[in-house]
Amino acid sequence: MIFPPPIELTFHGVFDAGVPNRERLVLQPNVSVNMAQFGILVGWKNPNGHVTPIWDNFFWFGEAVVNPPMWIVVMTRGGQFEATKHPTTGEPMHICFWGRKQTVFENP
Repeated sequence: MIFPPPIELTFHGVFDAGVPNRERLVLQPNVSVNMAQFGILVGWKNPNGHVTPIWDNFFWFGEAVVNPPMWIVVMTRGGQFEATKHPTTGEPMHICFWGRKQTVFENP
């Protein structure tokens, strides 16, 4: 099954891919949304264009209502949830931690 991109969120990308303790995904909500509706699933894109999910590579956000212009940062390392402010804009940030023991996105 192919899912359309969610209109509720903007995915800004993966930053510092493959860098231990810095690798992260960055998103922003476009509307008020409960993040329990969303998860991240890592997969491998095959030459035929199909995607195969990689076992044990799923992150679920859990119950959290977020509103624009909030930033959602998913660190791939372990840690405790943080609610803070963006260092340059002062906008609210939710920092989540996936709990992986190694980086996830070092392979392009």
